[in-house]
Amino acid sequence: MKKMKFFFALALALLGVGSVANADELTVYEGTTTNEYIPTYGYYADTQGELSEFMIPAADLATLNGSTINALKFYANSTSVNWGTAQFKVYVKEVVDGALDSSFSGDADATIVYQGSLKVESNEMAITFSEGYEYGGGNLLVGIYVSTKGTYNHAYFYGTGGFDNIYSRYRQTSSGNGTAQYFIPKTTLTYEAMTEGPGLKVKEYKNGETMSFGLVNAGTTKTITLVNPGTEDITVNITTTGGFTADKTTATIAANKGEQVVTITAPDATANGSITITPTAAGVDPITINLSCVIKDPNKFFVDFNDNKKPDEWEAIGIGSYTTSSTMYAWNYENGYAWYKYSASTTGNLGYYYLSLVSPLVKFAEGEKLLFKVKKDVAYSSYIGYLRVDYSTDGTTWNTVEGGTFNDADLSSDWAEKEVTIPATTKKIRFVAAGIALDDIYGGEYSTAPVMNVTAADVSFGMVNAEATATFTIKNEG
Repeated sequence: MKKMKFFFALALALLGVGSVANADELTVYEGTTTNEYIPTYGYYADTQGELSEFMIPAADLATLNGSTINALKFYANSTSVNWGTAQFKVYVKEVVDGALDSSFSGDADATIVYQGSLKVESNEMAITFSEGYEYGGGNLLVGIYVSTKGTYNHAYFYGTGGFDNIYSRYRQTSSGNGTAQYFIPKTTLTYEAMTEGPGLKVKEYKNGETMSFGLVNAGTTKTITLVNPGTEDITVNITTTGGFTADKTTATIAANKGEQVVTITAPDATANGSITITPTAAGVDPITINLSCVIKDPNKFFVDFNDNKKPDEWEAIGIGSYTTSSTMYAWNYENGYAWYKYSASTTGNLGYYYLSLVSPLVKFAEGEKLLFKVKKDVAYSSYIGYLRVDYSTDGTTWNTVEGGTFNDADLSSDWAEKEVTIPATTKKIRFVAAGIALDDIYGGEYSTAPVMNVTAADVSFGMVNAEATATFTIKNEG
């Protein structure tokens, strides 16, 4: 076995794993045989340590020699499969043996190319690498194991079987040799080949895509990596717009996958702009990446749950009948965001599970937006996610913000940025939720206006002696 060189592809904040630029694809072992254990045994995704490995012989990957593999795709006979909160680790390496032996090869001397959730969508399970793998021409071993258990859910994957040698193996426990499979799944490999002459790509983005800084402080920096997949050196000019700046105006990138890191700095105010990398060599196209950022106003409230607790003055209130009768239906903040896993498998039953997170007194300017991040986070794969943003002009009566309802189809297991416009008459806002996680709430200001609250209504002294007294409390809740 040998450990192959690799280069890092940066994970993009708020946008997930980066896209593959200038990519080719190769599909191998396209067949009608199905296997429920390879490339992963989803039925035991609720068992930490479940492991599946398979190997693609080098002879079937000859066209990939010297290229960088950036993604894998597998094909299931189920339209949609979700393993809930399960987390997987995916690794690749090249092995000398022509077949797997009775034990697993494991991730020693391997490149960890992905860690996170996996799911089948539209009959496909796609894995975009967080680290590109430089393929050297050997037998390619792929391993997938459950690093954090989730929910069992069957999936059968297409491929080719009937081999004399053992090409795959799985186990459903955290140790042991498992069971041999004479099967290779249908696999599409996305890769980048070397090009003749000078070349240019940005490792994380394609031309025309957007780098979102998200909600950040002024002067926040992010980086991109320029790569030359060609056989000759290339020199580029770098320009920016929209107040964004780059730490280089020119750069020379060495041939044969040389790299140059460019640091981009956000401006002092919310902006949209771009960075353009223009080669001086003829015949190589320039690359433009759109840039955007929202600069935090220190006067606006920003709730990030980083202290792992409910923020001061906010209230967690159950709305559904289940949530008011049991303490098990509650927000949890221990992961640095607010999450609540319970929900129903049908929309009609969601009302039993609603929790709310209610703000203290706030004020919004006309047309001002409320920003936040949300993802689906349910207890069971059959459950659905739901989030609604309400506002109140008196602190008691609630109305739903226009465009403020996010149903299961609007949510995924990855963080997504959302925004709604809050009416200027608003005194409080609340998030009504089931089966979601919530983070980075931003917009509006906490109200500093005085608000009087009296603890008693009309007081009858009844039949009393002269100068009798009664007491009540006047409180400023502003």
